[in-house]
Amino acid sequence: MKTKLILKLGDGNFQRGFPNSTIEICSNGGNTKRWNCHLPSAPEIPQTYKEWQQGYHHLVKRKDPRRGFRNRETYQTQSPVVNCETSYQKLSTTINNWLNDLAIIKQLEKFLNSQESTNNSTICLGVNTQQVTDSTIKYLLHQLPFETWDFFYSYKVMYYLRLHQTKSNFPETKTEVKSKSVKILCIVGDDQGIDLTKDKELIDNLRHQRGARPVFLPDSNAKQLTRADFDELWRSGCEILIFTGHSDTRLEGRTGTIYLNPNEFLDFQDIKETLEEAKRLGLKLAIFNSCDGLGLAEQLKHLGITVIVWREPVPNKIASLFLRYFLDEFTKDADTLIYEAIRKARQRMKEVGGLDLQELTGVTGLPVIIHNGSTEPPTWNQFRGRSGGITGHADWTRTYLPSQQEFDPQIFIFLKQFEFEVESFFNKSQSKQASELINLSKELQPKQVKPPLTGTVLISHDEARSPQEQLPSYTEISEVFDKRVNKKLLILGAIGAGKTTTMFELARELVEQALRDTHQPIPAYFKLSTWAQDKQSVSDWLIEELGVRGVEENIAKQWLADKKILPMLDGLDELKEELQEPCVKNINEWLKSEDRPYGLVVCSRIENYEKYESKLQLNGAISLQPLSDQQIQNYLNQLDQANLWKAIANNPSWLTLVRSPLWLSMTIVLNISDKKMQELTSKEKQLNYLLKEYVEYMLNRRFDSTIYMGKNLPKAEQIKHGLIHLAEQMEQQSETEYLIDNIQPDVLLRVWEKRMYFTSIFIITAILGGVGGLMGGLLLKEILLGWIWFVMAAPIVGLLCTIITMRIRYVINPSRTVKYTRKAFLYRLRLGMISTISLSIIGLLIFEISIRLFYGIKNYGVNDGLLEHLKVLIAYSLNEIFIDSLKYGLLYGVFFGVALVMINKLIHLIRTKTRNC
Repeated sequence: MKTKLILKLGDGNFQRGFPNSTIEICSNGGNTKRWNCHLPSAPEIPQTYKEWQQGYHHLVKRKDPRRGFRNRETYQTQSPVVNCETSYQKLSTTINNWLNDLAIIKQLEKFLNSQESTNNSTICLGVNTQQVTDSTIKYLLHQLPFETWDFFYSYKVMYYLRLHQTKSNFPETKTEVKSKSVKILCIVGDDQGIDLTKDKELIDNLRHQRGARPVFLPDSNAKQLTRADFDELWRSGCEILIFTGHSDTRLEGRTGTIYLNPNEFLDFQDIKETLEEAKRLGLKLAIFNSCDGLGLAEQLKHLGITVIVWREPVPNKIASLFLRYFLDEFTKDADTLIYEAIRKARQRMKEVGGLDLQELTGVTGLPVIIHNGSTEPPTWNQFRGRSGGITGHADWTRTYLPSQQEFDPQIFIFLKQFEFEVESFFNKSQSKQASELINLSKELQPKQVKPPLTGTVLISHDEARSPQEQLPSYTEISEVFDKRVNKKLLILGAIGAGKTTTMFELARELVEQALRDTHQPIPAYFKLSTWAQDKQSVSDWLIEELGVRGVEENIAKQWLADKKILPMLDGLDELKEELQEPCVKNINEWLKSEDRPYGLVVCSRIENYEKYESKLQLNGAISLQPLSDQQIQNYLNQLDQANLWKAIANNPSWLTLVRSPLWLSMTIVLNISDKKMQELTSKEKQLNYLLKEYVEYMLNRRFDSTIYMGKNLPKAEQIKHGLIHLAEQMEQQSETEYLIDNIQPDVLLRVWEKRMYFTSIFIITAILGGVGGLMGGLLLKEILLGWIWFVMAAPIVGLLCTIITMRIRYVINPSRTVKYTRKAFLYRLRLGMISTISLSIIGLLIFEISIRLFYGIKNYGVNDGLLEHLKVLIAYSLNEIFIDSLKYGLLYGVFFGVALVMINKLIHLIRTKTRNC
C-alpha cells in the first residue's frame, strides 16, 4: 500500500513559523484528506544545520575533494575536528520536535491508522516550497532531511521536493506504442582531480543489459566538453540526461553551474532555449551526479521534469556508488517508481557502503528528487515505450501492449523463433563480443546507393550525391535505419568488421518493436548465399526461404503482398561471384515491383560491392569503420586486459590488425604475449598465426563429452579432416553456415559409408514397396497375388530408388516437406497413383508372360506351337491385365498417397510443437 503525503509550506521563516501551510494525504484506495495548518517556529534549525554542515564539509575536504568541491569556496569550521554524527543526531531531533508540534498531528495519525497500514506500507512524502519567498529560507528548507521525521517510523519513506508547480507551455507528445531503447545523454564535464571512468561504465553497461542507448558528450575521451557539444540537445534530444563532473550552487540556491573543463563553466540560464528544446524532444529526467546541485534544480524547475541532485558536496566513491545502486534498482524492475529506487539505493548504501559512508553521517540522505511535473515521473518500462498515453499525464500507467491472442498465430510463432535466433547469435560465440560491446563507428556513404525515383525517400538526391559523413561513435544502427535512410539501408564493411552483428543489433530492436505492436513489419533474416538462380525473382526466393522456416506458401505470398515482411539480406558477397551483380539487379527489380517492401536491409563486404557496376536502389548506405585506439583500450580495460593493450599499443602493425572486431576477439582469446607480437611483423604472418592458433585452441578446448556415450573423444586430426570435407561441400553448394537440418548424402566421406547409405535406401524402399503390394493383395482377398506382389515389388522399388539416388544428387530438405495444403495433398496422392499404376502394369505384364511361358513350355515344348499359343494368350489377356493393373494400381496408389500425406502431416505437427517450445 502506498500513501502520498504533501506538505505545502506557506510563506514564512523559522523565527515566526510558516502560517497558511497545508497537508494533503491521499491513499491508494482513493481516500483524500486535506488540512490547513500553521507550522510552528523553530529558530534553532538554521544553526543546528550549519553545525552539521561545517563538520560534514570538513570531513569531505579531508577525505576526497569531489566534483565542485575543489576549494573554490572556503568553508569555516569551528574546530579542527567536528563530531559529525552528534551534529546530525541533534539536527534530526530538532526537525522531529518541530514537525511533531503540528496541531493536527493526532488527526494525521488517526487517518493513517484508518487505512489499515502495515510495516510494509510506504509513504511518499513531498515537500512543496513554492510559496516561500525568502530565497535563503527556501534554500535551507531544500537542504533539510525531512525524511528523518520519525512520525513515519513504521513506514518506508520515499521523499521528494517540489520547487515549482509547472503549467506546461510545451506541446503534449504521445509516447510510442512500440518498444524502444531509452536514449540517455551523458554529459562528462571537468574531471580534474576525480575519476569519472566508473560513472561512464555504469551508464554504458545499460546499453545491452537494460535496453538503453547511451550517448556520451564529449564524443572522445581525448576531447574536453565545450558548449558546442550541447548542440546534440537540439538535434536528436534524449529522455534522460546524466551529468557527471564538477558543479556547485551559488547565490543561496538561486543558480548553479557545471564545469565543462578546467577553464570554462556553464550557467544553465545561458542555454535556456537549448533545455526547452530538449524538453520538447522528450527529456523527462535529469540526474546530476555531482556536488551541491540544488541550484541546478532551481534553474530547471520551469521545465516540469524530474531532477535528481546531491544537496551537498560528496566524495567521488560515494557518488559513483549511489549512481550504481540507483540505476540498478530503477532499471532491473522495470515498473519501479523513481522515488522507490532512490529509497532502496540509500538503504543499500547504508548497509553495504563501507567505512566511508559510516564516517560521513547523513551523506546517504543527500541525493534528493525534485519533481515539478503534474503527475508521477515515468518508470523504466514507460521510458521504453511499453505504456501508452501522453507524456507527463495521468494515463502513464495504462498499458497498450498486445497480448498473444491479438497476434496472428503464425506471425507470433515466427517472431518468437526469430527472437530466439537473434539472442542465440549474441550468446553463441566469443568472436561476437567485441563488435557487440563496442558501438562500432559508422560512416554514411550516399554514393554507394542509387535512391529510387519513386516512393517516399527520406534523403534527397542532392544528399545522395553529397560526400561521406562520419557519424558520431554513439550513433545507434536503429537511429540510422529509422531517421537517416527511412528503413532502406545498405551495410558495408571489411571482413570481420561486424556487419552481421550490426544487422542483428538492428534485428533485436525490430523484433521487440514487432512483438509490442501488431502493426509493425515482421523482420526476417535471410542468407543471400541460398539464392542460386539468376533468373529466380526475389519474391519467389523469399517465399521458398519462408517455406524452409515452416511458413506455408499461400501465407508467405500474402505476407509479401501485404508488405508485412521486412527482409534483412545478409552475405551478398558470399554468393558465387558470377551471381553477385545479377542478384543486385534482381533486388532492384523487386524494389520497383508492386510487392516491394516498406523496409529492407542488405549487408555486403565493401571490397566486393564496389566492383559492381549496378548499385542497390536503397535510401542510404553506411560503412562500418575500423575500431579507434580509444575504443580498443576501453574494451580491453573492461575485460581487465590492460597489459594486452600495452603490448598492442607498442606494436603498430598489430594495432592496425586488431581494428577489426574479429581479429581483436581472437587476439584476446589466444592471450598472445608481447614477445610473440614482436616476432610477427607482417600482416600475412599475423593472420596465419591467429587462424592456426585459434583452430588449435578450439580443437583442444574442453567440452561436454556425454554425446559420445562414454566412448573416446575424436582426435584433433579426425575433426580437422571432417571440417575440411564439410568446408569443401559448403563451398560447392555456396553455403556459409553449416546446419544439421540441411545435411546432404554427399557429405559422406568413406566408400563403405556411401555403400551403407545406398543399401539402406534399397532395403527400406524395398520393404515399403513389398508391404504395400502385400496389403493390396490381402485387401482384395487374393493372398497368393499379394505375396507375389511382395516378392516382385520389393526389389523393383528398392532398385529404382537406389539408382535414382545414385544418378541424381538427391537433396534432402526436411523443412520444405512440412507443407500441408490441399495442393500438397493432391500432389502426393497423384504421385502415388501414377507411380503405382505404372508399376502394376509392368509387374502384371511380367507376371502373366512368365506364367504363360512356363505352362506353354511345359505343354508344347520349345517349338512353333508354343509361339502361336503365346500370341493368342497374350492378345486375349491384355485387356484383363490392363483392368487388373488399373484396379491394383488405384488401390495401391491411394494407400501410398494417403501414407505420404499422413507422414508429412505428422512431421509438420512435430516441428510446429518443437518451434513453439
